[in-house]
Amino acid sequence: MFGNKIDDALPDGVDDWILKDKDGLRWVPSEISAADTRDKFIGVAPPENGTQFGVVEIPPLNPAHPSQPLWHRTRTVDYVVVMSGEIDLVLENSVVHLKAGDTVVQQATNHAWVNRGTEVCRLLFVLLDAKRPKG
Repeated sequence: MFGNKIDDALPDGVDDWILKDKDGLRWVPSEISAADTRDKFIGVAPPENGTQFGVVEIPPLNPAHPSQPLWHRTRTVDYVVVMSGEIDLVLENSVVHLKAGDTVVQQATNHAWVNRGTEVCRLLFVLLDAKRPKG
């Protein structure tokens, strides 16, 4: 999957992911809005030329009902901070184990998140809209 839509590709079991406290800017640099936007839902991906900020809570895998990792690739530059718990960032040729305090910067990387731990992993992320390379 390559694009800015992750909502429609969630496999069984991934609907347990909790996405909260997110807001986005429509463009950068942004004009400061006089309107209250706290209840406006814009989806997971940032708007064109904008940003998206959010917190995701990923529960541990359920050994009785393991699900396949959700491989995805968004057209964004992602800044991710592990706030609590542990998580595996699964890449095409490697797996990176991350724990609280670790940070990741990705640029349209094909990846999946897998929580093999025993507690919920909380990730803070900032997604920046990016353009597909020419050619």
